Amino acid sequence: MAVNDAYYLIQAVCRRQGDKMKKALIVFLSFLLIVNFSACGNKTDTKVHKSQNDYYNQWLYFTSFENYASVVGVCGSGIIDVISELFMTGIINPKGKFVREGKRVRHDHYGMGSYVIAFESEAGSVKDVEITEVDIDNFIRAKGAIFSAIRTMLNSLDFDVSMIDDVYVAGGIGSGINMRNAVNIGMFPDIPLEKFHYIGNSSLTGAYLMLHSTPAEKKTYELASNMTYLELSTVPTYMDEFVGACFIPHTDTGMFPDVMKDLQNRK
Repeated sequence: MAVNDAYYLIQAVCRRQGDKMKKALIVFLSFLLIVNFSACGNKTDTKVHKSQNDYYNQWLYFTSFENYASVVGVCGSGIIDVISELFMTGIINPKGKFVREGKRVRHDHYGMGSYVIAFESEAGSVKDVEITEVDIDNFIRAKGAIFSAIRTMLNSLDFDVSMIDDVYVAGGIGSGINMRNAVNIGMFPDIPLEKFHYIGNSSLTGAYLMLHSTPAEKKTYELASNMTYLELSTVPTYMDEFVGACFIPHTDTGMFPDVMKDLQNRK
């Protein structure tokens, strides 16, 4: 069903059945959208569970793929793992550029570097599975947007990361994120890992609760009415925060003491 069709259906039923039916249909439509969006993308059971580092040669081998012979790509949480390990083993620099050479590191005729995670012969695929400097750069900007938003929100309240008690990570990708690796690349603040909590698909859970519980529905509206919208583009310091976060882990490494300590211990 198209969104417009569903909208007109809601309007028609609302005229006959009243607001209660309208709210139920809106929640149901939200559920449909969640399911449809969840079905998008390239979900796979083939994701990185752990990696093995050959520190003597400074090369990285991902050895714990599920069903390694059918690797065709890396999921979102897997990309976090790959970039973290490439950085922590010194294969890429804080800008995401390859600074070492080897069998799995190569450059095209334009000079762009890439790392081969699985060769075609290893993966049983039609081509090599690799991550390029363009992929890494795109991800650095994405994680930079996340971290700079966190910093901007904290600064607007005159808080710092030491005042964070809990971080709740929602969504499909959240269930597969290795928090240590996410912190290593500067996606999340360098705080104790026990403060991070996975809560799964919070949108879908909220839709269920609104349908089954009147108190939960009232609580949802109460929370919504108390929310403050922060337009990041109007915050004068946001662009500076974003630019600073577009490095691994950050231009200000002092904000990531545990990451830098671990990095030094690996050398």
